[in-house]
Amino acid sequence: TIISVLENTREDVLVHIIHDDTVTLAKQKNIIELVANYNQKVQFHRVNEQYFCDLVKSIWHHKKPPIGTLYRLKIADLIKAEKAVYLDSDIIVNMDIKDLWSYDIQNYLIAAVKDLNVTRYKWSNQYHFRKMKVSPDLYFNAGVIVFNLGKIRKELNLFEQAKSFFLNFASDARFFDQDALNKLLQDNTLFLPRKYNYIPVGLRPEEAIDSVHAIIHFAGPKPWNFVCS
Repeated sequence: TIISVLENTREDVLVHIIHDDTVTLAKQKNIIELVANYNQKVQFHRVNEQYFCDLVKSIWHHKKPPIGTLYRLKIADLIKAEKAVYLDSDIIVNMDIKDLWSYDIQNYLIAAVKDLNVTRYKWSNQYHFRKMKVSPDLYFNAGVIVFNLGKIRKELNLFEQAKSFFLNFASDARFFDQDALNKLLQDNTLFLPRKYNYIPVGLRPEEAIDSVHAIIHFAGPKPWNFVCS
C-alpha cells in the first residue's frame, strides 16, 4: 500500500503507521528505508496492544474482532495533523493520492465511499443496522477514509464514544469499528465516487483491473490467497 502511494504521487507524503509491538524496530527500520528511497518520511505511532486485547475480552463474548482493526479509532488522538487519509493495508493506490487529499472536507468530519450494495442491503445486515440505528443508505466502507482530525477533536471523542457504542451493541456490530464509525460519523460524511474505494469483488475475468485508475481495495478475497478478480 505504501509503495503504491509513493509510486503514483508527485507531492510530498508523510506516512503515519499506527502499530503495536509486532512492528519491531527492525521492521520500522525497513519501512523507514523504503520510504526514504522516495525522499519521503514516515512516523510511527505505537498503541498498547494489551489494552485492546483486554477491551475486546470485556466487550465481545462471541465473534471477536481482529485487534488491529480497532487501532484506527485512535487516529485523532495519535496523529496531531488537521487532516489525514486512512488506508487499510489490503489496498493498491493506482492513482495520485492528492486527487483524494484535495477534497474540501472542512464542513465534514470525514469523506468516504458507500459500501457495496451486497453489504448495505443484505437482509441480515439490515436487521442489525436497524437495531444500531445506522442507515444502510449511508453506510460507508471504512477501508479508505479522509479524516478531518481537527474537527473530530473539537466535536467528539471518537475512541471513547466508539467504546460506548460497542458496550451497547456488541452483538450487533458485525463489522466492528466500521459500524462504530458509521454510527458516529455517517450523518456528517462527504460521500465520494466509487473509484476512491474500488472493491473488485465479483468482477468478470474480462474486466481488467490493471486499467482501473482508482484506489483498489481487496476487501474480501485477497489476490495473494485466491484466484479472484
